Amino acid sequence: MGLNREKGLDNLLKNEAPGSFFVPTQQIDYSVGVISTGADTLDAALGGGWMRGHQHMVMGEYSAGKSSLINCAIGRLLSFDPKALACIVDIEGSVTPQWLEKFDGIEFDYDNPRKNRVWVSTPDTVENAANSLCAIIREGIFDVIVVDSLGAVARGVEVDGKKGDGGDANAMQVAGSAGVITRMVNRVNAELTRISNAKRAGADVVLPVIIYIGQARINLKSPHGGLIISGGEGLKHMCKTITEIRASGKADDIKWADIHGERVKIGTRIITRNRKNKLATPYREAGYMFYYTETPDHPFGVDSADSLVDLAVSYGVLKTSGSWMSYGTEGEKGFVKAQGKAKMVGLLRDNPEFAKAVHDDIMAVVIGESESYLKTADAGAGEFKE
Repeated sequence: MGLNREKGLDNLLKNEAPGSFFVPTQQIDYSVGVISTGADTLDAALGGGWMRGHQHMVMGEYSAGKSSLINCAIGRLLSFDPKALACIVDIEGSVTPQWLEKFDGIEFDYDNPRKNRVWVSTPDTVENAANSLCAIIREGIFDVIVVDSLGAVARGVEVDGKKGDGGDANAMQVAGSAGVITRMVNRVNAELTRISNAKRAGADVVLPVIIYIGQARINLKSPHGGLIISGGEGLKHMCKTITEIRASGKADDIKWADIHGERVKIGTRIITRNRKNKLATPYREAGYMFYYTETPDHPFGVDSADSLVDLAVSYGVLKTSGSWMSYGTEGEKGFVKAQGKAKMVGLLRDNPEFAKAVHDDIMAVVIGESESYLKTADAGAGEFKE
């Protein structure tokens, strides 16, 4: 009796968990979509944005703008997709509706809580945060799930004292939090695998993006300083992208305005560096303007329209001729023409559908480049770089 490979494959396809046995061309990739970071230049640097079905991290020092970037991303997601939902696992206890509503795209119905599209979980310990995070993923209804932040975690033993399961809270426990976080990201990876398998098998579920906010600390072990993040090596390994964010600090990158007779600092340029990227060309840098005071000339938050114009020109999505800029083909539907960058920026700010069309055209080129890169990338390329 000859070897029957087809029968063996049929048995595996029948007996393995639905969606868990497949050929590589059925793998979840850019085709299932990415979620914008809220900053188009960072989207391009990441290879299209944050890919669904994976864990990602944004790290930086105190008040670098990490949570603000995430809020801009949530606002853009809700604007682009009228069915999208977001959840914040708020370990810090810093989420307020008044602050979130400052970001374009985020609105709340105070009379009907169930109609809102941003939800919050406030676990008391890192163990309960892990349980909550996995339960939220398992439901398969949220598009983006944010953990804010890993630097604020407290283990159960630290809250409950000697009665906790983690040991004696009064005794030194080297890497205690890192161990719990490592187990958490491993569990999250298992939940994402399950939901990816279910989606591959045809289930009507949402494949989420998981974003950890990491508070960077000074590296006291190194004579050269530098920054480290809470969570240990397991966290670095599981995150497909790790982006460091910081304010530029250059005088030319700080924006001022006269408000009520006073000279007020209204914005600054933010610099990002991708310290790990396993999904596209790694170690790219990007920049964008962030305004924390709204003025007639600048919106609150990431000034995406300004950076979108520069990006669109560099990728050939916007054509230039002298001082004129144009999008699309003249005489056809969707054609837009403006004289000067300022006019085009204004059109993008005033027309969200136009801005989304330009963004999507750019990202189609960027994602194509990312997929080409992955075909030729060396083994181990894109790993975390200090």
